[in-house]
Amino acid sequence: MKAMNDVPPEQMESRLDTRKVRQLVLDKARAPKFDIILDESVLRRPLGGGAVMARQLRALLEVADRPNVRLWVVPPR
Repeated sequence: MKAMNDVPPEQMESRLDTRKVRQLVLDKARAPKFDIILDESVLRRPLGGGAVMARQLRALLEVADRPNVRLWVVPPR
């Protein structure tokens, strides 16, 4: 999977619009159940700096607060 900074500028808006539409599925009246399963190590791996990590963690908590979403963090063995 390419990082967003590897996307040609002329494709950036289209890809962002597609992501937004996909995310709206979780807001529908009869939204599907969605399980997010993360290995704990991905939460500890710094990527993009502290501000980026903080935004990502807040986004996970916001989506996990929905009644149709469960967030599972798998600890290391």
